[in-house]
Amino acid sequence: MNNKRERYLTDEEARRLFKALEESKVVMLKYIITMLMLTGARKSEVVYAQWKDIDAGMRLWRVVANLQTPPLPRRACRRASWPRGWRPWP
Repeated sequence: MNNKRERYLTDEEARRLFKALEESKVVMLKYIITMLMLTGARKSEVVYAQWKDIDAGMRLWRVVANLQTPPLPRRACRRASWPRGWRPWP
């Protein structure tokens, strides 16, 4: 039995989400959530991504855990200007 559910945010839900992200005290949260939404990646793939795995010029992100190279949406490349060396974990 396939119990997977596919659901997309409504325009209003997306507006509320991004407003809340802009107001969040967690500085990098908006970048993480944006990357998750634009790529469909797993949370751990985004959190553990390294700059060496991203080629913004070619719009490619090599996801090491799965040995895949999914194309990045243009908006995700703009978000790829995150501070180098930033890690969300201690």
